[in-house]
Amino acid sequence: MITSGPLFPIPGNKLRACLALFFCAFYIFSAPANSKFSAQDIVWMTEEYPPYNFHNYEGELVGVSVDLLEAIMKRMHIDFDKNSILVVPWARAYRHTLNTPNAAVFTMTKSQHRSGLFQFSEAIMPSNISIITLRNTLKLNKVADLNPLNVGVVRNDIGEQLLKKHGLKNESTVKLPTSLELIRMLLLNRIDVVAIDEAIANFEFNRLGVKPEEYTTHFTIEKLTTHYAFNAAIDKNFIADFSAAFEQLKADGTFEQIRAKY
Repeated sequence: MITSGPLFPIPGNKLRACLALFFCAFYIFSAPANSKFSAQDIVWMTEEYPPYNFHNYEGELVGVSVDLLEAIMKRMHIDFDKNSILVVPWARAYRHTLNTPNAAVFTMTKSQHRSGLFQFSEAIMPSNISIITLRNTLKLNKVADLNPLNVGVVRNDIGEQLLKKHGLKNESTVKLPTSLELIRMLLLNRIDVVAIDEAIANFEFNRLGVKPEEYTTHFTIEKLTTHYAFNAAIDKNFIADFSAAFEQLKADGTFEQIRAKY
């Protein structure tokens, strides 16, 4: 069953987008060039990308990466309120983190291309970027097979970047702001195929009431990992401490408890 409106309400979405632009612009134009780094100055940005980060039925921002970020900051003895996280479309979060000192974004799939643009935490979870369709008779084995089809991606997402890397020549790729909208377009037969993280697709299909036997994963483009990504200017010592706290949460079982919730 496909619903006509957002399944999870996102209160103040336009307000968050405006705040994101304001705070990023404020930092760029007001921060001293050599100001001392403080972890509390980081502008955290994310998107609707379940099960990593999303709003639940009560409008609360939750997910593996959200809960884990709270736990890491607590372990580092840093005051942190998840309500300070700015939730915006992925393309905007990506662009601002790339260009804004003290900006960080999650959850980002790490690729060879992105490794030269951002600093990354330890890996959160595996990320299989795959080609998925509704159950049909299509036989898709490689990216070149997608050229005659209507292909859908989340704008600036890893799926779009990997399709370009692997030689997709289709100029009519449909680019949408969220994974939920992408899967809805597939269910409405507006697109033929999506390139997306399998875990994200499975979550979106499930919350839209679609059973696993109703869609097909044809092949995986690349097997990667997801991370917190930081602007290149952020203090490397902070990122090392952040990753060390993350490793402690893995060692004591806290991380696995968080994963199990979702």
